[in-house]
Amino acid sequence: MIVKKKPLVPRKGTNPVQVLERERLAVSQADRVIEKFGGARALMRALKLVGYELNPSSIYRWTYTKENGGTGGLIPTAAWDKIVKVARMIGVFLTEEDFDPRPTLRETRRVLAIRSPDGTVRPFLNTKEIKRLKELQNRVNARIQREKEEKLKKDLARKAQNK
Repeated sequence: MIVKKKPLVPRKGTNPVQVLERERLAVSQADRVIEKFGGARALMRALKLVGYELNPSSIYRWTYTKENGGTGGLIPTAAWDKIVKVARMIGVFLTEEDFDPRPTLRETRRVLAIRSPDGTVRPFLNTKEIKRLKELQNRVNARIQREKEEKLKKDLARKAQNK
């Protein structure tokens, strides 16, 4: 859940290479614990060591909202003791804050643009954005090509009528 977005403002007299955006994210109890283990599948494998069989979708469901069939970011209390036991076994350091049911705020940064040494700013796109832009460009090019072909057909039809 994104709480607040604000652009990073460079200090005066500096020429930053990247233009960044800050986001404050609310991180749930389940997200914190799953992250400490290295993901839902890693947590699932670790819980198998103590005989607690879960599939990854059950663990992911802990991160879903209640409206989407999840637990609202809370780990079921039946799993707490098993998680603590396996964490001690494999050396994952869990704190009281990890089991706090209240979401914590975490600040992240995302690169929006890259400023080159000559001062020009180019947008920085991830692969999904690049793919979406290429698809859009292909549709536009196809439409332009169709319009050219239709215009050519009309011109040829007009010339055929005049003869």
